[in-house]
Amino acid sequence: MIQVLPKTKPVTFEEFVQWKPEGKRYELHNGVIFEMAQPLGDHEDITSFLAERITAEYLRLNLQETDGSLKAPEEQAHSAILRTSDRG
Repeated sequence: MIQVLPKTKPVTFEEFVQWKPEGKRYELHNGVIFEMAQPLGDHEDITSFLAERITAEYLRLNLQETDGSLKAPEEQAHSAILRTSDRG
């Protein structure tokens, strides 16, 4: 079941990120916060599959700094270009 949380004015993405509590799933659509149900069955399988594939690609492209933080987008693109050009 999806529940719309009452709000008097549209919520910005920044407000949503600051507000979002842990332990439940929420989405922001056009300034409105929706509480989402836990994915079940096929949806959960697809979510797990995508998370695994994205993680594998992230690691393959070496998009992480040595301290564990993400590289800046321009560095990520540069790393991906270097990796691709190494193949050929």
